[in-house]
Amino acid sequence: PNFPETATYPEALRGVDGVREGGYLRGEDVPKVLSRALAVVLPYRTATGTSGVLHLVSGAGVPVVAPARREFRELRREGAGLVLCELEPGSMAEALEALIRDEGLWLSTARRSLEFARRRSWDRVADAMYGIIASLARGPRGNQ
Repeated sequence: PNFPETATYPEALRGVDGVREGGYLRGEDVPKVLSRALAVVLPYRTATGTSGVLHLVSGAGVPVVAPARREFRELRREGAGLVLCELEPGSMAEALEALIRDEGLWLSTARRSLEFARRRSWDRVADAMYGIIASLARGPRGNQ
């Protein structure tokens, strides 16, 4: 998305049976689209930290196809439902086809997505942040 040449990727993937390009979605449209999605592709050339889109998609139990960038490899090790590929249309198409044709792969990846999202709910993140802030406020010896 942050490189113009990626604009050609949706066109290249249009030949894959069942692939639809969603483009930019308004927040209120996301649940409806994800309820019908078999997978979501994140064609990121660079990533500056974790992907907010990945977390939204994971909550819907939808597998994600993404390039094997450091951040996505790390998120996969942490349990995210990711199928990693190269950042080129043929590799993305192969990853999507694998999810379409291999029900076991799709199910295991979808389950990983749901579990990943469950462990990273807003309530859990807020509780962890509160704990960190409270610890810092107490100071190094806990005497404040």
